[in-house]
Amino acid sequence: TTDGKADPTFNSSNPNNPYGTRVGNQFAIDANGNLLWPKNDPSYPGINVTRLNSSYGSIDPLFTNENNQGNWLGAIAIDANNNPVIGGSFTQIGGQSRNNIARLNSDGKVDTTFNPNILSNYSYPGVEGIAIDANGKLLVNGQFNSVGGQPINSSLIRLNSDGTLDSTFNPSLSSSISQIAVDGNSKILVADQNRIVRLNNDGTED
Repeated sequence: TTDGKADPTFNSSNPNNPYGTRVGNQFAIDANGNLLWPKNDPSYPGINVTRLNSSYGSIDPLFTNENNQGNWLGAIAIDANNNPVIGGSFTQIGGQSRNNIARLNSDGKVDTTFNPNILSNYSYPGVEGIAIDANGKLLVNGQFNSVGGQPINSSLIRLNSDGTLDSTFNPSLSSSISQIAVDGNSKILVADQNRIVRLNNDGTED
C-alpha cells in the first residue's frame, strides 16, 4: 500500500499453486498491470512463467507456460507489443527448441517467429538480464558466445525485435554484468562488480 505495508488483498502465496516456489531474479508488469513471474522448481513442473492478476494476485488461468526444459529462468521483460521475453539457462520452451531466450505470446505459448538461438560453452551459461530500449530492441546480458550462429565476445548484446543480432551495438566492457536498465533518455545503464556505466546507443561509454 502507499504507506509501505503489505496489501492484504494481494496474495500470491496460494498453497495449491502447482507452479513452484523459487522465484527468478526478475519479475515484470505488463501493460494490463498483471505481474509475470519466472519460477524455478526442481520437483514440478520445473521452470515456467506464471501470470498473476493485478487485482488480487491470483494465477491467471488464461496464461499457460508449460513443457519447458532447462536449469533455471531468471530474466524477464515486456516488449513493445506487451509480450514477455524470458531468459535463463534452458533448451526448450513450450515443447519447442529454444536456447536460453524465448518470447511468449499473450497466452503463454512460445512465439514461433522469434528464435535468437543464444549458445554458450561456459560452465554457468545463460541469459541473466533483459531490458527493452525505446526502439523496441532487446538488451541482453549473460554468459554466452554465440547468437544466431554468429560468434560474439561480449557479455552484453542487443537484439533487433525479430531476434537477430544488432551489429551496430559494440560495447567494450571487460567485466561481467550484474544488471542492465534503460533510462529516460534512452541511455543504457550497466552495473558490474565495481561500478555503474552509462552507454550510448552504439555501446560506447558515455
